[in-house]
Amino acid sequence: MSISSTDINLLHHVDVVDAIDYAYNHGVTLVAATGNYNNSYILFPACYNKVIAVGASDQSNERWHTSSNEGSNYGNGIDFVAPGVSIYSTQANNNYGYDLGTSFATPQISGVAALMLSVNPSLTPEQIRTTIQNTCTKPTGYSYSNGWNSEVGYGLLDAYAAIHAISAHKIVGPQLIYTSGNYSIENLQSGFSVEWSLSDNYYNQNCIQQNYPSLNQCTITRNISHNMMGATLTATIKYNGVTVQTLTKTVYAYSDFYGQYTSDNLSGTINYTHIFYVRPGFTTVVTSPNFVGATVSYDNTGVTPTYFFLEPITSKLYFTMPTNNNGYPVIINVNDGCGNYYQLYAMPQNNYYLEIFNEDGEITVTLHERGNDSSKSLTIDLPWTIEICNASSGVVMATQSSTSRSVSISTSTWPKGLYIVKATVGKEELTEKVIVK
Repeated sequence: MSISSTDINLLHHVDVVDAIDYAYNHGVTLVAATGNYNNSYILFPACYNKVIAVGASDQSNERWHTSSNEGSNYGNGIDFVAPGVSIYSTQANNNYGYDLGTSFATPQISGVAALMLSVNPSLTPEQIRTTIQNTCTKPTGYSYSNGWNSEVGYGLLDAYAAIHAISAHKIVGPQLIYTSGNYSIENLQSGFSVEWSLSDNYYNQNCIQQNYPSLNQCTITRNISHNMMGATLTATIKYNGVTVQTLTKTVYAYSDFYGQYTSDNLSGTINYTHIFYVRPGFTTVVTSPNFVGATVSYDNTGVTPTYFFLEPITSKLYFTMPTNNNGYPVIINVNDGCGNYYQLYAMPQNNYYLEIFNEDGEITVTLHERGNDSSKSLTIDLPWTIEICNASSGVVMATQSSTSRSVSISTSTWPKGLYIVKATVGKEELTEKVIVK
């Protein structure tokens, strides 16, 4: 309605108001111009609360106004603005030309509302108003309160954002397929069709069912002789045979547990052995589809982690193994969304390890750095310490500090038996056993 009136009595005119109410109550989205008098009063019918009030913006995305009394009306009740200056349109006497005003901004809102209804015919007038309002851009130079300003309302129309907001779909279905998984497009409107495909060629040819005539759904059945690890499920949404949107989702189809982990400079795959190695004192991150909808905890029979947290949205487990774990693993219990139970064993792997040589009344303890050639000399920034105690009595028999690779300690006067060798390198504690004969 590129019309406006200064006659306030129209608000009390039964026939006019009843006509607006009738249209609104029957699902009609009503849009009207605020007026071109450059004042803070919204004219009728835009001022009526069941009508969307549209002001005009200029080429600078500001409220259109001139130095005269010409400009976009504003004030209480304005919803948003749309371009209203230098708009090419029809004119009298079969002509075309450029014009300006809120009358030329209003049909742009109506056009976007019509496009929104073409995507989702069930939208109500208030849903259309709210969606456009929530997707407006905010012209700079204005102060907004709760997202609204008296000159530009909730801002400048963003046609793409408004239409995309009501057509944003997603694929619904499991990420991990243990036997079979059903997939569909959430909130797909009538009249649309979906074609499904998988990047895994074997599964695409043998294991996906399109579920005709219900074009919105597909079923993927796991083949026990062929694992699908991280394939892309693609949904191509069409309207009248024309592709309007393409959605993707990463899916897996396998038995047992499968995941990836990183721990300081260690990384790798967790598979059927369920054993992996982590750095004590560092936060380990494990990512797995088995964590989706799973219950995850650590087992008290292993070492207690100093930090343990499952992030359900990203399907990532974070935990930290203590530095002094004496070789024991963090044991992780996983009850996944498919009803399977697994135990994972995070074994400690320090940056260093000990080599013990025991002969002729002397123990030689050699410190090695993992990944380095053991024939090379090893220089430690800070001294590493060694302590040897009798396993039976607990008596400490020797302590020593060194910055060289090897330490030799005489055992000629020690009782025969089992001894514990403990070395401390920075934050790492290493232990080994040795028998003195």
